[in-house]
Amino acid sequence: MELKINDVKVTNFLKFFYAMLFSRISYENALEKIEGNVKNGLVSGVDLALRWQGLEDHVLFVYGYDVENLYVFDTNKVPSLEYEKLTDDERYYMKLPKSVVKKRWKTFSRVWEVYKVD
Repeated sequence: MELKINDVKVTNFLKFFYAMLFSRISYENALEKIEGNVKNGLVSGVDLALRWQGLEDHVLFVYGYDVENLYVFDTNKVPSLEYEKLTDDERYYMKLPKSVVKKRWKTFSRVWEVYKVD
């Protein structure tokens, strides 16, 4: 497996540290990258700010999208994040409006990409 964070290939801790603190990507580029990955069957995570310009954040994994929303997997329901649970069971399939992603896209927001390496 290979991990990229905001287009920085993470191969060791220093690259991870750099990608987490110093890489930047615009909301528009992030959305384009996420939607392209979904179309190509690749795994993407969206790392959104909760507080402190994104130093406190939350990563959600995207499995689909439409014009107004991203559809994401989560591990729980974050009370301060404006998204909607889609099932009535213990799974956390959520509908996350793109307007919320845009509002929460801050300095430290990131797109995580996971690839299979041949």
